[in-house]
Amino acid sequence: MFFNRVNMKCQLYIFIVHILLLVLASTNYSIVMFIREGTSLSWSYATYSYHNGWGYEFVSEYTLLQILTYIIAYVTGMILFGSVYLRGMKGLGTLGFSLCIVGFISFFIEGSHWILDHHLSWIASFPIVLTVLWIVLSISLFNNYWEKTKVP
Repeated sequence: MFFNRVNMKCQLYIFIVHILLLVLASTNYSIVMFIREGTSLSWSYATYSYHNGWGYEFVSEYTLLQILTYIIAYVTGMILFGSVYLRGMKGLGTLGFSLCIVGFISFFIEGSHWILDHHLSWIASFPIVLTVLWIVLSISLFNNYWEKTKVP
């Protein structure tokens, strides 16, 4: 299986890409302007919304770039947390993978408006929970690295 072949170095790269993409998307790229010019920063740390109906023109709150960034972020998150699960951290892996698959599905539906004409919109994205998981995972990866580099 793919997740079994993800080594520690690759897992670290996937972890960094996942964080960067989700931060970019969930801040609506305002973090770039915040770093470059000191402008205000906004963060959509938890979003849940559902809309469905006929008789109105659907307009997405998200740009295509933001939708694609979310989708790629959640795909990398599924890879990351799938490998975390298979490395023995079952609870962390399951929760992270579940949040990422829900986020992927919701932004896949949102992105489908660019191809199909429909009125369904379901957004479920919780970067704040993933931030907590990132901290726990970082501590675990650091401890794992520290144990492997100790001189016997």
